[in-house]
Amino acid sequence: MLTVKNKAEKLVLSMHGIKNDPNHYMSIDNAKKCALVAVENIIGMVDEDSFYSQYWDEVKEEILKM
Repeated sequence: MLTVKNKAEKLVLSMHGIKNDPNHYMSIDNAKKCALVAVENIIGMVDEDSFYSQYWDEVKEEILKM
C-alpha cells in the first residue's frame, strides 16, 4: 500500500492528466477537487472503525495540504 502522501499525489496527478493526452489536462486545482470527491466517496463506503477509514481520512488531509 502506498504511503498516505504518495497516494494523495498519485490521485491528484492521475486526475490532472485523466485522459492521458497532453492536450487534455485539467488544472491542478480542479484535479485536487476531483481527487477529493473520489476520496470522500471511498470514505463513505468503508467502515468507520477500520484501518482503511483512517488511511483515507489521512489521504484527504494530504490532498487538502497540497
